[in-house]
Amino acid sequence: MSSIDIKKELIPNIQYLRALAVVLVIGSHFELSGFSGGFVGVDIFFVISGFLITKHLVGELREKNSISLSLFYTRRVRRLVPALLMVLVSSSIVGYLLLTNYQFLNQTRSLPASSFWLSNIYFYIFEHDYFNDLDNYDFYLHTWSLGVEEQFYLFWPILIIVCYKLAIKDFGDISSKLLVAFLLVTFISLSLSLYSTESDNLFAFYMLPARAWQFAFGGASYIIVERIILTQAKIGTMSKVIIVSLSMVTIAYSVLYFDSKDSYPSWRAILPTLSASLILLVSNATSAKPASQKPLSKLLLWVGNHSYSLYLWHWPIIVIAKSLISDFTWLDYSLLLLLLLFLSSLSYKFIEFPFWKGKYRKISSRNLVLSVLLLSAMISISYYHLSHKLGSYISEHSIQAMSYRDVSGIYEMGCDSWYHSSDANGCLLTSGSKGTAILLSDSVGAQWEPALTQIFAENDWTFILFTKSACPIVFQDYYYERIKSNYEVCSIWKDNLIGILSEMKPELVILGNSNSYPFTQSEWTEGTMKMLTTLESFAKQSLIIESSPALSFSGAECIDRYSKQLVMKTPDLCSEPLSEYKGMVAEAQRNAVKNYNRAGTISLNAYVCPNRICKSLTENGSVVFRDNQHLTKSFVLKLKPVLENKLERYIHVSSN
Repeated sequence: MSSIDIKKELIPNIQYLRALAVVLVIGSHFELSGFSGGFVGVDIFFVISGFLITKHLVGELREKNSISLSLFYTRRVRRLVPALLMVLVSSSIVGYLLLTNYQFLNQTRSLPASSFWLSNIYFYIFEHDYFNDLDNYDFYLHTWSLGVEEQFYLFWPILIIVCYKLAIKDFGDISSKLLVAFLLVTFISLSLSLYSTESDNLFAFYMLPARAWQFAFGGASYIIVERIILTQAKIGTMSKVIIVSLSMVTIAYSVLYFDSKDSYPSWRAILPTLSASLILLVSNATSAKPASQKPLSKLLLWVGNHSYSLYLWHWPIIVIAKSLISDFTWLDYSLLLLLLLFLSSLSYKFIEFPFWKGKYRKISSRNLVLSVLLLSAMISISYYHLSHKLGSYISEHSIQAMSYRDVSGIYEMGCDSWYHSSDANGCLLTSGSKGTAILLSDSVGAQWEPALTQIFAENDWTFILFTKSACPIVFQDYYYERIKSNYEVCSIWKDNLIGILSEMKPELVILGNSNSYPFTQSEWTEGTMKMLTTLESFAKQSLIIESSPALSFSGAECIDRYSKQLVMKTPDLCSEPLSEYKGMVAEAQRNAVKNYNRAGTISLNAYVCPNRICKSLTENGSVVFRDNQHLTKSFVLKLKPVLENKLERYIHVSSN
């Protein structure tokens, strides 16, 4: 059977698998229940690419005894780049119009790299963790996989040509040479992937050398398919059903039980990769059958045909929507899905298909490549000038940017080592003779430092800060999403800290926490009591500052957005009722304190949210929230008299 005959058999089955892959990715990015591991759809796409590209290249070799690299690369450009550039430009324009300048600039920095299919390298070099950046909303984060594919296209034809030359030289079968070469690539790349997942996870995730084995799996599957078809071998119906069923179960397991907490790719990536390869192998190594006309099959074919446009559009839509909407409802999800289907249909009909197989296919290869390179360069240059202009504007006028800078100087002083170190190094902020006060806090508790420093300085106290971002000041361990593991650095830091404080024997220890940690109320109570019991053995007084309320949106960002849209006529637009604040943590802390004679709690929430309304902007124009939960330094200093009044009895008791 010729390679042309083989080609006719492959399309429906591949489109079904493409449909599955893109649905998994979209479900994962929409954060739908049951799709926590939907990111394995990208692994399936890699396998499909390896299968298809190998099919095209080997087919050309068998028909023409050569491969035209220029024609191959032109086909790839024609197939992928026009739609990509259109989505990059369109989403950038919409983002510029709808988002704040600060937000737009920080979420589009990868645009030049994406337009040249280098975004995976960009994200690796600048240490963008994929699973964390799903929450940071880079517009073009999803294009990392396109970068990997484009780089795969550069070397794969060369490998096949080399194998072909070796086969001619020793009169061997090219299929055998290719299979050996693909297995060698698989062994080397998979070994590198497993090693670098532990030593350099970003390299393992983003870079082609650690991903090439997935394409090689797909390529090897095609070689086996070709051998089966050409030798007229048979795969029994029952065997086919069993293999496909087990593969689908394995993919389902990956989707249901993998999540962003897992190290990835690691050995886990083998499951969806091998499953997709087996599905392609057994579903294509049989006699050709026409695509089913059943509604479900027709729907899958439509999704498979539009999978590239769906993939390109879904992430910018999600990013822009999440930047504008704090909490999605099912109506929001439905409307976004309809928008995705609409834009993908337009993109496929007017851009993707015409350049791929339609009227624009007549454009000469030279003109197409030159046009694409010129457009990519224009996008990059235009973005550079726009970003420079926006950067200058933001530094002088952006409320969001100014609010982010309106923060305590402790971070410039190196007081907070975050998750990088467990060394308990305190920052001496004032020196006095009447007593020593310690502030133990995460970043939310540390926001009170500017006011506390002035208060203790004026009262002739020594004031020392011990702070670690995202580290709860209770004796409870927790899984920290950012580092994909238990926050052991935090636990060790607290143990080291207690040893230091037991020698210092301070008069007053102040505790400050965020209320966002994933603890139950009983865990908060128990963890707080353990901390207070420990402190009671060497500190005269312990005091908890209750966490300020967290908004469901970024306060400064909201102000910036409405200011840009010229509708910021009242601060009420960026406000939220205090009833939205979850007071469970404060209640747990108050319950814990009842068991100790020398401990107490204070709250400033009545001043942060007067009349039970949390406003991002006060009536006199002061910005309250620099993000969704941290207060600005300026606002904290305005609350200094209130805080000093609440601290007065603790300072007086502790100093006597």
